[in-house]
Amino acid sequence: MGDDEEFECLLEGTARRSVKADDYLNCYLEWDEMAEEAFKSFNSVNQPLKHLINKEFVDKVSAVACGYEPLDSILTTFIYESE
Repeated sequence: MGDDEEFECLLEGTARRSVKADDYLNCYLEWDEMAEEAFKSFNSVNQPLKHLINKEFVDKVSAVACGYEPLDSILTTFIYESE
């Protein structure tokens, strides 16, 4: 399966039935809100995988979790490769 192919997803309690390559363009506002809400609990919940956060992002994650910086939109995480 290629990066740009649609596929059916498991039923996990949401209305979504498929995943599409451009979902991030259509769902980013909802996903950004979900991530922002989750970060509010980041420091008060055990984070056993925290050591896996890339060192270059530790300060940013900490600042977002403490409310000192806004969370970047999911739109900033996509890198387009030239064909």
